[in-house]
Amino acid sequence: MPHEKKEEAQTPKRSECDVKSLTHALSSSMYLQISPAKALLLTRAKSMSGPSEVVQGDSEELRKTKEELISRLARKVSDLRKEKEELLKEMSNIEDLGRQVTENVRKSCKTSNVDKYLMYVGDADRVTKLLLSLSRRLAKVNSVLDRLEGNDEEEQKPDLQKMHEDLMGKYEDAKGLKKSIDARHVQISSMLQDHLSPEEYEDFCHFVPMRSRQRITAQELDDRIALGEEQLQALRESLKGEGGPEGEGSQSGAQAS
Repeated sequence: MPHEKKEEAQTPKRSECDVKSLTHALSSSMYLQISPAKALLLTRAKSMSGPSEVVQGDSEELRKTKEELISRLARKVSDLRKEKEELLKEMSNIEDLGRQVTENVRKSCKTSNVDKYLMYVGDADRVTKLLLSLSRRLAKVNSVLDRLEGNDEEEQKPDLQKMHEDLMGKYEDAKGLKKSIDARHVQISSMLQDHLSPEEYEDFCHFVPMRSRQRITAQELDDRIALGEEQLQALRESLKGEGGPEGEGSQSGAQAS
């Protein structure tokens, strides 16, 4: 679209649309805060049908309770899958927007500034992926360490603690990289506001933090789906172990839902 020589260009720099949005996307997400809650939840899911969960009382009532849980969990997993499908469409739209922003930058900026923009966008995406990867690996190590408490395999603990220490070091380094990315975002934003139209600049402000948020949300959904499937498998195995046509019927019914 044609550029208008804008008097609005004299308005104050709006760097608040930059770092605040991007930092919120990466730092305030519960997923990236390395909470032990996920490890605890995984442990509960693994043990929910084990011998320690034996319930005294009417076995028929227990079976019905498990069947209801299977039905609810199956619906929840199905809903999460639909949510992931919708998110993938939104992610595709954001990638389209990113390509349009890049085209606008190429048209309006000199080559050296285009290169700075492309390098920034690529680095921001890589740091997001790195933080996600490290946080997931830390969650797995935390989960294993929790399960080793009082376990016969506790001799593995020193190696796992060393792995945890190494991962935490890498995670802190990655957070340092993110701070550097935040600083570059302010510089890139200031440069683009001078060269893009207000609409094009708003597209840039929307694209960068939204892509980071979507990557985080996609990983969260994947983990919640995987956890739901683990819980379903545990309950179905428990019903199977009880035998009888009702257990088999509830398993096939849950698989169909």
